[in-house]
Amino acid sequence: MERLSRAIRRLAGDSRSASVDSGIEDVPGAPTWPIQAPESGQPAPPPVGLNWATVSDSLGIDLEVLEHDGIIVLAGEYFPESGFFIDPMTLEGQHVDVGDIALRHGYFLGNITTRDFAAWFPLAPARSDRSGLPVIRRSRGSIIGLFPDRRAAERARTTVMQGALGAGIRLEEGALGSELTVLRPESAGAVATVIASHGGALISIAGEPVAAAPSRGAPTTAPSLPAPEGDSWRPGTGSTADSEARSLQRGGSEEIPRL
Repeated sequence: MERLSRAIRRLAGDSRSASVDSGIEDVPGAPTWPIQAPESGQPAPPPVGLNWATVSDSLGIDLEVLEHDGIIVLAGEYFPESGFFIDPMTLEGQHVDVGDIALRHGYFLGNITTRDFAAWFPLAPARSDRSGLPVIRRSRGSIIGLFPDRRAAERARTTVMQGALGAGIRLEEGALGSELTVLRPESAGAVATVIASHGGALISIAGEPVAAAPSRGAPTTAPSLPAPEGDSWRPGTGSTADSEARSLQRGGSEEIPRL
């Protein structure tokens, strides 16, 4: 009887533990949200370069959501899914799809994020001045991130090292805060995303300052279409895109509509 009582108490304890574990929300610090929850009094990301605090303050999107779901896309990189590219200078969004390429550094939010969190931002006006093939300039070289808090910089450094995202990692104290330098990044965009997601600001790529001057020309290779229309008819993108639009012709996304 005593053994049965101990077994019942153990099962009851396991049940309570399971209830607590299943009740953890998808919030910073939870297993499904690996980015550490911001501490009380933790300084905001520096208002320079590419940082999510600027986007949050200007567009009213929660900073924690941006740090968790947002991606920093560098010039010459493909967009990983259908969503919106946000120009760092104008903070206007442009709908992009799988296969489109960023022509300048900027922010990216997927369609799922913008739907789930009701994120809204002004859309860039349609452009008709682009012709021919765009010149894509890729930035290759060291990446520098600026952090107001050394602990955040150390967490970002650990993430870069554990993910084997780069080599020649150096953390130094500068005049404006802690500077994390990755001399040989394996994936420049991934390193930049790690810096921004840990409360830092991307300030330099390949020895050049980021977002130091207004950029001219089209921000991406995507056509200037209204967001609801998407671009499901374009070859090679419709079958994997997250676009809500239907194909303009029957037969699948491989068919280009007649003009």
